[in-house]
Amino acid sequence: MLTTLAFLGSKISDKLQRWAIAALSILLIGLIGLHAPAALAQSASAEVDSNAALNAQERQELEDLRTEKRFKQFIDQRIANSPEIQDRLELEVDRAFARTTTLLNIVLAILTLIPLLAALGVWLLRRSVVSELVSEVRTQLEKEVFTQLKQQKLDAIAEIEQLKKNSLQQVEQMVSEAQTVLDELKTQTAIANQEIELLKSQAASQLETMVTDAQQIKDQTIQELTNLLPGSTTEKLSPEVQPRVGNLTALLEGLKRAIPQISFSATDYLKQGNAFFFESRYDDAVDSYDRAIQLSPDLYEAWFTKASTLMLLQRYDEAANAYQFATQLKPGSYEAWAGQGTAWLKAQQYPDAIAALNEAVARKAEDYLTLFNRGYAYAQLDRLEAALADYDAALTLKPDFAKAYLQKGHLLQKQGKYAGAIAAYDTVVKRNGKDSGEGWYGQATCFALQGEIEPALAALENAVAAAPGFKVQAKTDSRLEKIRATLRFRALIEDAPAEI
Repeated sequence: MLTTLAFLGSKISDKLQRWAIAALSILLIGLIGLHAPAALAQSASAEVDSNAALNAQERQELEDLRTEKRFKQFIDQRIANSPEIQDRLELEVDRAFARTTTLLNIVLAILTLIPLLAALGVWLLRRSVVSELVSEVRTQLEKEVFTQLKQQKLDAIAEIEQLKKNSLQQVEQMVSEAQTVLDELKTQTAIANQEIELLKSQAASQLETMVTDAQQIKDQTIQELTNLLPGSTTEKLSPEVQPRVGNLTALLEGLKRAIPQISFSATDYLKQGNAFFFESRYDDAVDSYDRAIQLSPDLYEAWFTKASTLMLLQRYDEAANAYQFATQLKPGSYEAWAGQGTAWLKAQQYPDAIAALNEAVARKAEDYLTLFNRGYAYAQLDRLEAALADYDAALTLKPDFAKAYLQKGHLLQKQGKYAGAIAAYDTVVKRNGKDSGEGWYGQATCFALQGEIEPALAALENAVAAAPGFKVQAKTDSRLEKIRATLRFRALIEDAPAEI
């Protein structure tokens, strides 16, 4: 860079010198132009004087000049004495002087423009010098910058190559170290895998032993439940064994949580479900029955007991469907058909109930409860004669069946057969059971409908005495309209709450 600056300095100095010489040349030309006439005049005068002193010829010529001068003076006198010549001479002088003045003005104008032209020339020269300097400086700088960049590029390439070499060496060293660590890890992993396999083998052996022991405990528990539980969910569980059943079901649940590998068969889940059923854990019972069905879809007992449990949960539609599967697996099962009929009856699906109960009666005609349920379904469809026939058949099989007498009394009252209805209600009253209040109330409505005020009031008093809840029903029962205005009726129901 210093070399470049020195070079530029020398170039600038040379240019300035050339510019100064050119400027001086222009100024000298101007000065010469200004002083040239005077110098020429002085030179001519000196030359004449020198020549006059040199030779006689020249003195003769000088004498001639003097003669000419005298002649000129003579002419001047003549001119001065002649106005006409004088005027003409002045005219010629003015004309000649005018031409000289014009030439002098031109010369003065030229002399005035010379400095401006000189300045313009200097400016143009300077501009040319500057442009040339800039061009040369740019060229020199480009050369030096290119040289420096090229050198820097070479240096950078060399440095990169060195870095690559160093990096490769480091990478090779790292790979070597990593390979060493990897080999060590592989060795340790192999040892660890051997230890893990050994532990797994030991754990599997221990787990197998635990599972085997737990399986034996489970089997013993299921067997004990089988011995304790009744043969059917329709039977009652003895209160003495109830705590033991609870302990056994808790044991089964704990074993299953602690050791999930324990296997349960469909029968095991069925027994567990029955245990839950007798503990009144109906939802858990349904879950166990479902597990049994998953393992053995054709297990009739699981479907039947599931349906019975759903009845207790008042899930009547599901119960009817479960009974349907039971009847498909065991078409001859009276219990399954009767259960399905009852489920449809509870679901108020009376035609389906009658169809299922018909199947049950066909398989066991002597079941009073099935006949009663079918009679009730007939009654809901206003098939009163068929209903009365089933109620009578049920009473034939079970003469003390109070509910059948009550339903028979209701149907006879609905038909306007009050005497028969009163007789049916009287049978219930005479047994003095829990249904006696309803029997008295039925008699009261029959007497009131016939206009027998005194017997109606007496029967209503007995009904309220047996079941005070009838006060509320009596307040709005239209069948008691004929006794409503009596004082005894008002006194009887005056403290009864309003029916909601």
